[in-house]
Amino acid sequence: QLQGNQLLAPFDGLWHQQDQAGQQLSLQHQNGLRLLLQFPPVCAQHHGLGFDWQVPARCQVKTGQLLLNFDCALMTQWCKPLLLTMTLPQHDKFNRISCRPVYHQAGADILFFIDVKTAA
Repeated sequence: QLQGNQLLAPFDGLWHQQDQAGQQLSLQHQNGLRLLLQFPPVCAQHHGLGFDWQVPARCQVKTGQLLLNFDCALMTQWCKPLLLTMTLPQHDKFNRISCRPVYHQAGADILFFIDVKTAA
């Protein structure tokens, strides 16, 4: 559930907007790790209203960089609670990916725990 009004880059990588409405986003690290972000589908119906992009699509970003300001008050009129789905697709270098289903403070809390495969 989103709180506040900013989306910050959790790691260095290539920033992508998958659609013009800003509903589907991704960040890809140079090691291949991808983070997929998805706002509720109802946001796409409003054609980008409530999104204030701070970084253009297909741009290199740094950890902690402001990617997006969003109007939480406006968006919660369309959907309550306002949720952002974050997914880490499986990667051949990982054994397991997990997260804690609790509030995460941007820039302070760990989002995902990744068990990396070791060379045999």
